[in-house]
Amino acid sequence: MGELFSAYRGSLFGWFWLVAGPLGLLAFYSVSTASFAPSTNKSDYLAYPLFIFCGLIYFQTFSELLLRAPSMLAGHVQMLKKTMFPTEALAWIALVRSSISTLILLGILVSFSIVVRGHPAPAIVLLPIIFGSFCLTMLGMVWVLSIIGVFVRDLSYLIASIMPALLLATPLFYSPADVSEGIRPLLYLNPLTFYIEATRDILVRGDFPSWPNLAGALTLAVITFRLGYGFFIYTRHRAVDAL
Repeated sequence: MGELFSAYRGSLFGWFWLVAGPLGLLAFYSVSTASFAPSTNKSDYLAYPLFIFCGLIYFQTFSELLLRAPSMLAGHVQMLKKTMFPTEALAWIALVRSSISTLILLGILVSFSIVVRGHPAPAIVLLPIIFGSFCLTMLGMVWVLSIIGVFVRDLSYLIASIMPALLLATPLFYSPADVSEGIRPLLYLNPLTFYIEATRDILVRGDFPSWPNLAGALTLAVITFRLGYGFFIYTRHRAVDAL
């Protein structure tokens, strides 16, 4: 939180810059799709920007955390070696920092969904569970990557190089139903697919999340969190000694 306050201290619009870029893209897609019918079976053209941003808000946090994770421990080496600071808390701090803008955007998307659909979806009460599950998944991944990044210093460059491919492999501008059945299961190797589709079920389609998406999101969160935390606790002392 201190990083956020210091980053925007003295700026004219303050924390608005956290969401300025995504909001600009949302406005751009809303205007640019006004002249053609979207591919999401929605008569209102505003449904397609909503469809896209249900994915982009997750990918924004996902990409930011994955890019920061490998250098997270190395960036705080002095603090870790000279104090009794709990190293696992660094992942929580990074998650909170990245999630603030996501939560703001999610609130905006909920309002946008009500405008598009004319009323709130009953399943909207499940959004906190889906987002919370996403956060647990990200914590597990950050813990693992932060340890590996200590021993494999090229990991951050590797992640940066494959991020464009991850963007295309994530169903942001399309739905898994839009691809062939042979390729469709491969999309669910991407952890974001469960959270994106569950959120679209609620905000775009107005339905309760499908059981495969909801079960996949919750199961992935529990497994990734537990394995990531266990791996981090088991190896953290070696990692700190290697810094």
